[in-house]
Amino acid sequence: WGEGNVWSGAGLGIDSSPEGLEGDVRGVWERAWETLPVCVDLPRLARKMHVTEGGRVLVDGTAADPSSDHAKHVLMLNIVHALMQMQGEAAGAEAASDRFWAVFADAGDD
Repeated sequence: WGEGNVWSGAGLGIDSSPEGLEGDVRGVWERAWETLPVCVDLPRLARKMHVTEGGRVLVDGTAADPSSDHAKHVLMLNIVHALMQMQGEAAGAEAASDRFWAVFADAGDD
């Protein structure tokens, strides 16, 4: 497997040394939110998600309306807001909404 690079034997070319991992994390933080994998995964997985806190359902993705892009975007934003609430960051919900809709509100959005 190679020293300092546990994935080299798998042909993935991932540098798992401390310096390599730090560089990867720094690279992620420097990217725009809309280019991160969450921007691809959340729309795809949101309808399969349940966000719960203390036995209370905050978001039930399986009950969401999948009929339009706008409905899917609302579900994604609801998940972001629920996670913010769980982390005590509910006060930032308006700023998060503004940033979210700046990214996802396309002219063709229905």
